Amino acid sequence: MYRVSDGIRLERIVRWTTGDRTISSADVAAERRKLAEPYAKMDPVRRKQFVEPLVSEKRPIADQFPAFASAMAGRDGRIWIREYPRPRLTAPPRWIAFDAEGRFSCTVTVPAVTQLLEFGADYLLTRDRDSVGVERVLQYSIAPPARKE
Repeated sequence: MYRVSDGIRLERIVRWTTGDRTISSADVAAERRKLAEPYAKMDPVRRKQFVEPLVSEKRPIADQFPAFASAMAGRDGRIWIREYPRPRLTAPPRWIAFDAEGRFSCTVTVPAVTQLLEFGADYLLTRDRDSVGVERVLQYSIAPPARKE
């Protein structure tokens, strides 16, 4: 049996340039709209109690977005980092892969799904529901794009 007290050894640090992560006033406005929109028809008293604190101008705001949203270990040893989704962008999530030594490997844009389950060397597995609500596991092939000659 392994215990954390036995010692954890750092193996690698992965770093990459994410670009500008500054949070703009337009980003803040978009996020407030996104949070408030589902409750537009809510009873005004309940809305004031539950929704207004979420979208209040008095609520503190971070100076910048996080560098990433999540991370997963691939079955093939790669490390997969999900870019942080910006409030005003509607593009599907993009994942960045790094090899076992921490070097950039590739990027994959993943369709909107309920949950990403696993990355393999040439596939990814997702969990989603079909149009009638039946849960299913989907496998997508991933490979480098074909070269244009």
